[in-house]
Amino acid sequence: MIQPGSFWVISFTHMEVKMMFQMSDFSFYKMFLGLTTMSVPFMSNLHKIYFLFWNYQNNS
Repeated sequence: MIQPGSFWVISFTHMEVKMMFQMSDFSFYKMFLGLTTMSVPFMSNLHKIYFLFWNYQNNS
C-alpha cells in the first residue's frame, strides 16, 4: 500500500518535471542538473569518509 505522503511527493515531482520541460529556456532544468552534478562527488566523498571512520572504529 502506498502511503498518502509518498503519493504527494510523486505527483509533485511529476508536476515539476512537466513544468521543467514546458520552460522555454530550461533554466530550472540546468539548475537541477548542476545541483545533482555538484552533489554526486560530495556524496561519494562522504561515503569514503564514513568507510574510513568505520574501519578506524573496528580496528581500534
